[in-house]
Amino acid sequence: MDFGSCFDKVGAVLIVWKRFPEVPALVFGGFEWPDFSKEELLFGKQNFQKLVYPADVEEVWQERVNFSRSGGQRAVFRYRLGKDPVPRWIEEEVVYLEEERCYLSFMVDVTCWKKREAELLEQLEFYYHLFEQAPISLWEEDFSALKEYVDRVKEQGITDFDSYLDAHPEEVASAASRVRVVNVNLKTLEIYGADSKKQFFESLGRLTYPYSFQKFKAYLLAIAQGRFSFEWEELHQDLRGQPIWVRFAWQVVPGHEHDFSRVIGILEDISQRKVLEAEMFYRAEHDSLTGLLNRNALFERMEKLFADRRFRNRKLAVFFIDLDNFKAINDFFGHQVGDEILKAFAKKLQRFLRTGDLLVRFGGDEFVLVLKDMRYIEDMNRVKTFLESLCGKFWQVGDRQVRLFFSVGVALYPEDAADFEELLKIADFRMYENKRQKNPRTPLF
Repeated sequence: MDFGSCFDKVGAVLIVWKRFPEVPALVFGGFEWPDFSKEELLFGKQNFQKLVYPADVEEVWQERVNFSRSGGQRAVFRYRLGKDPVPRWIEEEVVYLEEERCYLSFMVDVTCWKKREAELLEQLEFYYHLFEQAPISLWEEDFSALKEYVDRVKEQGITDFDSYLDAHPEEVASAASRVRVVNVNLKTLEIYGADSKKQFFESLGRLTYPYSFQKFKAYLLAIAQGRFSFEWEELHQDLRGQPIWVRFAWQVVPGHEHDFSRVIGILEDISQRKVLEAEMFYRAEHDSLTGLLNRNALFERMEKLFADRRFRNRKLAVFFIDLDNFKAINDFFGHQVGDEILKAFAKKLQRFLRTGDLLVRFGGDEFVLVLKDMRYIEDMNRVKTFLESLCGKFWQVGDRQVRLFFSVGVALYPEDAADFEELLKIADFRMYENKRQKNPRTPLF
């Protein structure tokens, strides 16, 4: 098999030029095209104009001439041969051979490649349209800096990744600063109130609240565990400075698991959900009439407080307060007046609280006051004076005056008990003891 027949088999053309691009010398191989002969490929400008697609003639010819005159060593030209309706795409690579002092052209038919390229571009346009017009916020990001950091730490033989990150927050911050947002869609601009992508990217630093160590630590731990997806909730703000709670879920694009260079994120505005959650949480912890904490919230907070080792050397007092004549008030004046009395009494007690103290509506006409960091004599005298000023006082409810009495029991930590439930029982017991013994005009305790 001779040299030329090799090119015949592969459907390519090799041209040796006496003077590129006007005087070819030899042609090897050829295309299996009925509309072209090998002789026609030995074209000067005249044949070139006949063979090349009309719209490409002048531009391509001039590019070839400029390349030759500039003394170029290598170039690639792409153009069409033939006429409508289906011209053929040619890719021609031209190389200057220094020793032979001539140019060599290698021409292949890339029509199928160009067709496939056009199909891919059409698909890309379709997916780009889907990305831009999607009714959810989409982000394309580059997490390669995070992946590089994780790999570098693993190479050091670190096994307790969690503790290592806690001990090196500056490294986490450095890796986080190199995370790159590549693109976002129109829904993202809408959520943040941006008029354009330019405005969005220029404002990106202030749309997300200051760098969160915990967020990027969670990202790094997920990557270290071999995960390719993750979810996170955090607080952002829009261009007007209004807070936005968001849920962000990211997924590594298939084929980029080795370096995390392409990550797709889905962001959801969950601000309304957070408002509803806050309302539900508030209702779960607070009394609907007085707005005070309820009994469940009291036990939860005291459980956390007593579990805190730092609390062990502090002093605390629990006051159990019960309204003496509240049933009579309800029976005589009605429940509406009774409710107003409860709200007014709660407000008075609230004004007495210090930061960190707790006031709870424990039951129908029962209240619990928890005072932290007690200085016994000074604080007990202060509480006693305050409660005595309220006991037996007349309360104005509409056009009525209602006199209110109450009883109080007190238990002290750590003198009376070492846990909260026992303290509460002791305070409750002492309240009932005082209720039986006291002068009705004073809140004995």
